[in-house]
Amino acid sequence: MAEFMEALNSRLNAVTAVTNLVSTRIYPVRLPQDVTYPAVRVITVDAQRESALDADMGLVHTRIQVDAYATTYAVSQTLAAALRGALKRQAWTLDAVEVCDALLENVQDDYEDEAKAYRVRQDFVFMYRE
Repeated sequence: MAEFMEALNSRLNAVTAVTNLVSTRIYPVRLPQDVTYPAVRVITVDAQRESALDADMGLVHTRIQVDAYATTYAVSQTLAAALRGALKRQAWTLDAVEVCDALLENVQDDYEDEAKAYRVRQDFVFMYRE
């Protein structure tokens, strides 16, 4: 799973529509205290490995939550669109990880009082080979 998260991070850092907005502010699991917005948070929700009788097929389906944070609603929407463009229905290979496809399953807008930021939560299901 760590290799997949590295491949996902590399993918997001390679897409200028994303990095023009967040530079390198793409974080696993939690945002740092005093984070500069806009920023992206990536969380693994679940991962299922496919098996066939006595063998592991090496195919994984994993649900990843990708959150776009910004101080304005408009920027959160722009960042969310850039993330969708970088990930939805895309395939890529990095080292030992071959991402076959990414499906967007859910989008939800929110405002977090504690963070003082708008958030667009997007749930993607990635299919990849280990």
